Amino acid sequence: MTTTVESEIIEALSAHLSTMADVWPIAFENVDPGSLTNTRHLRTQHIPGPPRSYTLGRGFAQFIGIFQITVVVEKGIGAILPNTEVSKIVQHFERMGTISCPSGLITITERPASAGGLDGGATYDTPISIRYELIAN
Repeated sequence: MTTTVESEIIEALSAHLSTMADVWPIAFENVDPGSLTNTRHLRTQHIPGPPRSYTLGRGFAQFIGIFQITVVVEKGIGAILPNTEVSKIVQHFERMGTISCPSGLITITERPASAGGLDGGATYDTPISIRYELIAN
């Protein structure tokens, strides 16, 4: 079950992705992609880690996870176009050390990483993992 803080994290990271210049259409998690099937687009997925509670001082909670963005292109066009889009997304997120949300600042904890493309059937999919952390009081 997603907590309010985790919902805020998803909203803030998704909004930041949407501000990217020349952003491709985005199929957000659990939203019908409609006409995006088998066309060039981005697909998002939130992979939360378990929240950790600390009782030092007033106490706080640490929220960690991965915001995954997958670059989806039609199969057979080569790797240059998707790799260029991956580079743009990596640069967009690595330049932003922190992203604001109502519960605090989301910190991108390391350079976003991509392991390369995968066969998605009719598509060629390249996932990008963006690791984050938020300390909430």
